[in-house]
Amino acid sequence: MLWIRVVRTVLNGALVLAASAPTASPYDPAMVLTIPYPDSLPDALRTRREDFEREARLILALRLFELGRITSGQAADMAGIGRVEFIMEAGHQRIEAMMPDAAELAGDAGAH
Repeated sequence: MLWIRVVRTVLNGALVLAASAPTASPYDPAMVLTIPYPDSLPDALRTRREDFEREARLILALRLFELGRITSGQAADMAGIGRVEFIMEAGHQRIEAMMPDAAELAGDAGAH
């Protein structure tokens, strides 16, 4: 399972997504994504920094999942939540969570 932890850089207030793998993972645990944002942004959005950063991770995971770039399990890991919770959140955002894979589509096409 891949876990994403957020580390706030002191100098520029950037959102840093650092991946670490407590168990075997297909991802490189050294991968880090840094997204700079103004220190004032969480206040402007009337939210705490931690909540803003958690929401940013979730939004990124939801979008990549919606585009079909990652699975719901990978997206849940990226967001730092369980797969069921991720699927429920996808539903709240009106994102189809039960997208058929290529084998299912091929089977459906052959049945008609």
